[in-house]
Amino acid sequence: MNETFWVGVLQALLPAGLVLGAVYMLLKKFFDNEERRRFYELRANNQKLILPIRLQAYERLALLLERLSINNLIMRVKRPGMSAADLQASLINEIRAEYDHNLSQQIYVSNEAWEMVITAKESVTRQINVCYSSLKDGASSIELSKAIFETTMREEMPATYKSLIFIKEEAKQLF
Repeated sequence: MNETFWVGVLQALLPAGLVLGAVYMLLKKFFDNEERRRFYELRANNQKLILPIRLQAYERLALLLERLSINNLIMRVKRPGMSAADLQASLINEIRAEYDHNLSQQIYVSNEAWEMVITAKESVTRQINVCYSSLKDGASSIELSKAIFETTMREEMPATYKSLIFIKEEAKQLF
């Protein structure tokens, strides 16, 4: 009786255990798939929300770089009767203001893109300061403008243009 009892118990438990194991495996696979599906769904929804913001950041940085280009910068800032010192100070202040206005865009672009923007800003600032320091005391804004334009013409590719190309290429990768 003892032996037949255990054989009967095993005959009942073994199929039940196999069914339980199969149900467990099926449910685990189902829940894992559901979790993955929800993760991808959430990620896709986030991309729909983030993509326009990232594109706007690239647009704003492109605009910043255009506004920091020497030609645009001088044309926007220069006023009749300014001295070289006044123009230099106004140009540096304008660069800082433009940069500060767009600081928050760095969270939406790659570190490399943001570094390119910083490099362009620093390059333009350095170029203005070097040209200013090469002038005689009491120089006019026209003399400073001329020195800056001549320096720019000697450059193979201005830093603002290099940065703009990089920004545009990176933005294209979003599509």
